[in-house]
Amino acid sequence: MSEAGSRLSDLERSVGLPLRVLGGRVFLETPTSDNLNGSAVELKCSLTGFTELFHTSIVIGDEKHLALPLFNGDEEQDREEEVGWRLSSCAIMVSFRPIDEAALAEMAEKNDGKPIVGRLNYWKPINSGDGVVNDKWPTVTIWVGVGRDNFALLSDAVRRNDLRGVEVGLSIEFPEGSVTSRMVGRKISWNGEGQLPVTSAGIVWKSGDWSSETDSFQLSKPEKRRIEREPSPEHIETMRGINGVREVLNKLMTPVWIAAIAAAVSIFLRG
Repeated sequence: MSEAGSRLSDLERSVGLPLRVLGGRVFLETPTSDNLNGSAVELKCSLTGFTELFHTSIVIGDEKHLALPLFNGDEEQDREEEVGWRLSSCAIMVSFRPIDEAALAEMAEKNDGKPIVGRLNYWKPINSGDGVVNDKWPTVTIWVGVGRDNFALLSDAVRRNDLRGVEVGLSIEFPEGSVTSRMVGRKISWNGEGQLPVTSAGIVWKSGDWSSETDSFQLSKPEKRRIEREPSPEHIETMRGINGVREVLNKLMTPVWIAAIAAAVSIFLRG
């Protein structure tokens, strides 16, 4: 394969996974001679629905099972048997671990000069038969290395329960032959064996109006709704009284010269 063809194949096999965060936890590990402050942050994530609906269909493993219902309800009779699990049906546990420059260089030395960003693993559902382990669906685990400052920021957010509006973006390199291009998007079928390399990762906090396409400063204020109510009889009587007093005051405020003219006209008409 030519160099251009190899690059094209790498691009086709690189798949972006936009994930929404459902929750997280922080791990503190016992010290070792190599690492005195072992720790990790694990985020429970799920694949965003638009990814599989419009762009990419991802199926992992070869286990036969009944398709998970898309909506809650009594639709068991409509479920058909599927081979492999949709990634959108799997819990995706992303574990972030702090690394430094020395660890990054060591990983690059063992990987042909390319630093290892992370790895993805697939764990098929286990049914031990004795009721101790009875998984309903598989689990996908991913570990990603981050700098210590970024790790401190992430762990602090988890401890403060500040995960609203957080999204995780990952790029995964699937093996050759597992990705098929379609008219719209791609179809991916991976047997789940081995590990998949994570080529890039990022975390985004969204708060308020963050989109550059939203002209929020030009939006007019919504009009207040006018609530029309039927006036009560007491209100009607009160308004009648106020209007009567107003008429009397208007008469009292009539200029004197107008009153004199009116009196003269009255006398003239009588004569």
